[in-house]
Order: sequence, then C-alpha cells, then structure tokens
Amino acid sequence: MLLERSWLLGGAAANLTAANTADASSQGNYERMFKEIISLNKLKQTGRIKHFYLQLSDLVLDDDTKKFYSLIDASNALHIVRDPISVLKGVAACPHRAELMKVEGSEDLLPFGMFLHQDPFAHFSKHIFYMNHGLTMNTDKQSGVGEGKEMDFLPDINSVEWWLLNYEQTFHDGIMYELLAPSLKNVKLKQTTDFVGDKCFETMCELADYFGFERPKQSDRWLFEQRVSDLKHLTPMILYANECCPLYSEQNSKAPEINKELVENSIKITLTTRFDGMLYILPELDISSLFELADPVFAVLIESEGDALKLLKSPELLAKIKIYIKDLSQALLKQAKIENTKKFKENDVLAWFEKYPKMRQVMSFIMKQHLLLLRTHKPEIIEGYKYYQEFLKLSKDDEPLDLSSGLNGKSISVTNF
Repeated sequence: MLLERSWLLGGAAANLTAANTADASSQGNYERMFKEIISLNKLKQTGRIKHFYLQLSDLVLDDDTKKFYSLIDASNALHIVRDPISVLKGVAACPHRAELMKVEGSEDLLPFGMFLHQDPFAHFSKHIFYMNHGLTMNTDKQSGVGEGKEMDFLPDINSVEWWLLNYEQTFHDGIMYELLAPSLKNVKLKQTTDFVGDKCFETMCELADYFGFERPKQSDRWLFEQRVSDLKHLTPMILYANECCPLYSEQNSKAPEINKELVENSIKITLTTRFDGMLYILPELDISSLFELADPVFAVLIESEGDALKLLKSPELLAKIKIYIKDLSQALLKQAKIENTKKFKENDVLAWFEKYPKMRQVMSFIMKQHLLLLRTHKPEIIEGYKYYQEFLKLSKDDEPLDLSSGLNGKSISVTNF
C-alpha cells in the first residue's frame, strides 16, 4: 500500500518478496536487492526520484538467514500491522492473473497482454484465478495452473490453512523482529487502516515529517484516498496494437494469428494506474491525455519513443486504440467489481476456525511469535483487533499445541527475543 503511493512523493522501493522470486534463497535475494538498490541510486543521482527505501515483506529462511538480515540496516523502520484474521482473509481471497504468455512459434515468454481483436469484457473471466492451495501459474499454458491442475476462478475458504502455514508470506513479524533486532533503533508503527480512505493523506504527511521526505501535494489528496487493491492484480495491462488487427467489435473481420512476429511488430501501450512508478520516472511516456478513460485513477503509457512515432504516423490505428483503451478501462473496473463479489469476509474465516479446532491451536501457537512485538510494546493495538478478539473467544478453551519442532520441517524460534 505504501509502496504504490510512495511514487507520488518521488520515491521508490527495493522489494523483498522471497516467495515470488526465481531464487528465494538468502543469497539470491541479497543479489537481487543489491542490483535493485544500485539501479534506484542511479535514478536518484539523475534526479528521476528523490529517495528510495527497502521494503521487507516475505521472510527468507535458510542456512544463511541470520547473515542475510544482519546486512540490512533497519535503524529507521516503518512497521505496518493488521488484524491477523483480516490478513488471512486478504491473502486467501486475493485475485491473481497470468503474468506471462507463450505465443505460437516462439519459445520466449512475453508479458501477458491484449490484442485489438480480443473482447476485453469477455477476456478477463478466463485469466483471473485464485491461489487456493499455493498453486502458481504454469507458464507453458495460459489455461493451466501448477502441475496440470485446473484454474480456480473462485477463492476457497479452505485455502486459509495453506496461507496460515506459509510463514514466508504470512505471520512472521516476531521472527523478522528478532533477525533485525541488532540494527533496529527507530521504529514507526502504523496500521493498515491508517492508509485507507480519508486517513491516508494525513498518514503520509505524518510519515513525511517523521522520516524527512516531502509531504504529498494537496492536489494529489484524491489519489491517496483511492482504493489501491481493487486494480492491483488487474493492472498494468499491455495492449499490443497492430494495424492488421481488426477492432473486436468489427464483424466479419478476420483476426491475425497471435505469434511472436505479431507481438514484436506491434505498438506496445500500457494501461496502468496513477500509482505506477513509470509515470514519475519517465513522465514523457505518459500519453493519458489522448484517451477517454473510465476513471481518473487510470493512466496510459507508451512503451518507447519509437512506438510513439509509429502511433503519430498511424491515425487510423490511433483511432482504434482510443476506442479499445476506453473499453478496456471500463472492462477492468467491471472485472474488479466482479472479483470483489467473490471475496469472503473475516466472519467466514472465523467460521472456518470454529469448524477446525486443530487449526485454531496452530493459529494460537503462531501468534505467540507473530504478535510478540505488539504484545510487549503496544497491547492496545491487539485489543483493538475486532476479529482477532473474536478468535480469542473461540480458542479460549483450546489446549496449547506444541509445535517446537517447527512448521513445514523448518525450525522456528518463538522464545529467543
């Protein structure tokens, strides 16, 4: 949440998302983050951005974990916390989409995108899926997930179990605090609710004063108040625009075969949101003013100056793109509303825990380490967690569970703080 909005302040982040990287080891993450920081520093030196920070989200846990975290300077840190039951609801009911596509006649994987002859209102229903059992997209087939399994087009409440036990991405605050403790000096604590709606702008002003970066502009207040999550997994969306493609609404027009050549010879246009960092790094690529968009939160970027010149020389193609981008932005908003109707609520998560007492015991055990920092320094925050307090009522008579041997075969310390 803060990551997206940081671009509005001329900032950027090197992001640690261990579970989603090709090499999720400590060494692999260190090398990737080091390269990202070098790139961001170059942008800062050229004046493209004013500041950058390191975002730690997923946990890296292997033989080099302590060494890895000892190399991270966390002397000035922002720690964002959330009701644990809301965390489970959020990750288990989160929509995803295919990020890569394989086109005929090519072994190369390309960023997932749309073509002018494809109906955007029908297309998304086939490509939005849910990671109900930790599955990831099979990049060899757009329609496949994991090891030949079918895509799940609805979230499954039973996936709560998988996310609960996935310590790389959920419930590791206590472990990370222990690993970063040697360098932790100044920690600013905020809740996710501080970044929602009317609160967000004032929160960002507070953080700007606290950490010493520029306050957001009043003229951007409306954007800080937007819901980031609704379009997060639907954008950015690439449009491969080619003169040989008929507009999807044109009847009896033969569409070309989608292959590597078509992709490479197309003008690449990206429909994204105002939170996209490219708008602030390369503002000259912003061509939003050419289009009628369904919501001011949307923005349109051209892939390169070369593509911009091609577009200027093709008025007929530009006319088709204008129609398509307008429809595509409407389709994205429509699909976001559809996906929101699929989401279950915190009360559904509580009902699931009521059904499975063993998992309540697991949750209670994990919370010993995850909430240790809050329990020690800010117990009132835990007391204000509406849904977690309901969970405590459900589990008050449960027997303690001994998981000292670890979860998923990994040893996790919950006492050495």
